[in-house]
Amino acid sequence: MMWHNENMTAHDLVIRNAAIVDGTGAPIRHGDVAMTDGVITEVAKSISGRGTQEIDADGLTVTPGFVDIHTHFDGQATWDPILAPSSIHGVTSIVMGNCGVGFAPALPTAEQHAWLIGMLEGVEDIPGTALAEGMAWDWETFPEYMDALDRRQYSIDVAAQVAHAPLRAYVMGARGADPLEAPTADELARMAKMVQEGMRSGALGFTTSRTYLHRTKAGAPLGTRFSSADELLALGTAMAETGTGVVQLISDAYQSPDNDFAIEEMGLMEAMARAMGRPLSMTVQQPEPLPDRWREVGAWVEQGVNKGLSLAMQVAVRPIGILQGLTATVNPLLPCPSFTEISQRPLSEILVALRDPQRVARIVAEHHAALAHMEGLGSEMFGGFHKLYPMENPVNYEPSPSDSIAARAQ
Repeated sequence: MMWHNENMTAHDLVIRNAAIVDGTGAPIRHGDVAMTDGVITEVAKSISGRGTQEIDADGLTVTPGFVDIHTHFDGQATWDPILAPSSIHGVTSIVMGNCGVGFAPALPTAEQHAWLIGMLEGVEDIPGTALAEGMAWDWETFPEYMDALDRRQYSIDVAAQVAHAPLRAYVMGARGADPLEAPTADELARMAKMVQEGMRSGALGFTTSRTYLHRTKAGAPLGTRFSSADELLALGTAMAETGTGVVQLISDAYQSPDNDFAIEEMGLMEAMARAMGRPLSMTVQQPEPLPDRWREVGAWVEQGVNKGLSLAMQVAVRPIGILQGLTATVNPLLPCPSFTEISQRPLSEILVALRDPQRVARIVAEHHAALAHMEGLGSEMFGGFHKLYPMENPVNYEPSPSDSIAARAQ
């Protein structure tokens, strides 16, 4: 005869009194969640069986772990097992190597290591000093990079992708960093082979960048920006031939006011998805000058899906914020030669130079001229003073428009 004593330990873990959000879109409900051997075994208003470990989650929310499909932990993952801040905000799985940038493959030279660090520092505003001090560079090829990750342990799950920019630099040398240079047939074949080697070593996919926003620390555009359809199709189909993988890319299609250009870019993405027979995911944002372009891109994606193509948009769940400052990677004066010529000086010397009325007059004129040739997010980053705010301590995440730099200047 079998009987049950509710005082007996029935589960490894029971989380009690939680606000449960199950990820299905169902309303929040309050109750308990039980787990055994790492598997959720029961969700109920009140679970009678005890747990070896019990957590009172009164006032807290229990959700499935978030999967962040767009991160740039490529460097940090080589030294940090915690992978903060993502891991402390409910993220349990990350995908890195997005936007065609990463740290593998990498020639074992100080020059190439410095260039790759400068690329990530410019594109993603990751402090170069942290990358230089943290990375051991115990890899050269992408499979060796994956081995380096395997030698480490993490608090969350980690996935990597083969990035286009370091691949070009590794195979083509200095030419690979030039967006106007195309690979030779032999170079392209070698890159395609390396994409396949990366996929077979466990990469999740292949990524590239086609936006003017992505620049190295020195201000140079990425070598991938104008990659031809032949180059992208060769690398994408090489990935597809392994029977797995997704292509992630960012294009200026969502932010260029040139409709013909946007249509051409979307046509290229459709051609890639059709040739590969694999999923293609594109980054899409909502620049203020083109508030409805994302709807047009979304409609195009839906049409492609209806044709049987695996297309998707990557859309941020909140607006992107950029920290700006006179010594930061980004600030409104960077398009101005009269500022860049002093930008590498210590902050105290920059401030002295900016007190020169003649320099100020030149910067104002140069800034006006530069903005006249900018579009999309570039014009917002360097000219959006109506949504640029002084940093406060503590940070005010919902500032009033009257506190903007533009409002204060009026």
